[in-house]
Amino acid sequence: MNIKFKFVFFTLIILMFLSTSLAYASHPYNDPGGRHMKSLHSSTDSEYWCADVTNTSRVTLTTANDTLWTVLNDSTGWDQLSDKVWFVGSYSESGSCSEFSSSYLATRVFRYIVYNWPEDFSGGSTQQISCSTNCVTRSNPTYVNNHNHYDYGVMNLKHTAISTTSTHTINHETGHILGLKDGDGTCTPVSIMHSVAYGCSTNPAKPTSSDISAVNAEADKN
Repeated sequence: MNIKFKFVFFTLIILMFLSTSLAYASHPYNDPGGRHMKSLHSSTDSEYWCADVTNTSRVTLTTANDTLWTVLNDSTGWDQLSDKVWFVGSYSESGSCSEFSSSYLATRVFRYIVYNWPEDFSGGSTQQISCSTNCVTRSNPTYVNNHNHYDYGVMNLKHTAISTTSTHTINHETGHILGLKDGDGTCTPVSIMHSVAYGCSTNPAKPTSSDISAVNAEADKN
């Protein structure tokens, strides 16, 4: 093996390693081929979202809409995926997700439900969802070409995600609906799917280049 061939060979090996690392850096689901909203495959369908608040003593619907609008429409956040994901919100609309008609709500692929009380998550007398912290649920799965499409997803958020403007939490939970799963304890490269809860030192505020690449890979699946 001559020196030039060795150089090319090892360069290719390094590039393959880096490519593999980046591909899995943001932890796409592999059960067996991924899970995301079917709208992700369309460059013409906008990602419409709406918000709902179960109680209004800590967070109002207006505050929830304002916060979500700021985070989701940030050109340095998920909106970097402008040819894949284009968030259009209910900011100027009257009412919450639960007040829209079923036909109108069907266009709201991303639904953010804000819960005000700790008991909603912790198992108290008014618990409303089964998870113990922020989590997502997906509806109406269809198995297509070795991966799962869903009609819409719900981001269940503690009120602190809104009242403290937790950009990380909103972007992290949105990442799940876009096709990414939680971190596995590895903290490099930095990812919105990594957090202090998974043993990392920080909670990134926004999706990183590896996150954007991972979602682009999900969108490009046939």
